[in-house]
Amino acid sequence: MTIAGGLAVGAKMFVGGTAAFSGAITCVTATATGNLTFGAPISTPFAQTASTTTAAIDITKQTTALTCATLNSVMTLPNGTAGQTKIIQAVSFTSASVTITPTTVRSGIISSIVMNATNQSVMLCYHTTQGWMVVANYGATINT
Repeated sequence: MTIAGGLAVGAKMFVGGTAAFSGAITCVTATATGNLTFGAPISTPFAQTASTTTAAIDITKQTTALTCATLNSVMTLPNGTAGQTKIIQAVSFTSASVTITPTTVRSGIISSIVMNATNQSVMLCYHTTQGWMVVANYGATINT
């Protein structure tokens, strides 16, 4: 089944075979049984290198893959838009750390995020009045 243009389904949709979609896919709720395969990554990580100067993390990409060599770095996380998610992953760290300071945060909940090892990651969600909130954390230090 190939859908070109658009399709609105108000009830259940059954596909007995292969469905091919072109363009953006917006899904409010979905239940899948069996295999669900995507031909390309949903979000391609944006490579960003931490340096000795304060740099802003790019919020126009959902995922940022951070690289940090031998110097400790400070990065800022600009305000997002309501409901925006941001994933930051340490992909290559060599005896260094990165301190990430969000522009807007809820007092007492989060003041900064510190990553100092490869494979650490955080997932954040932006709230209009509360700022960036940690949704998931793997190994990073969350300072309050």
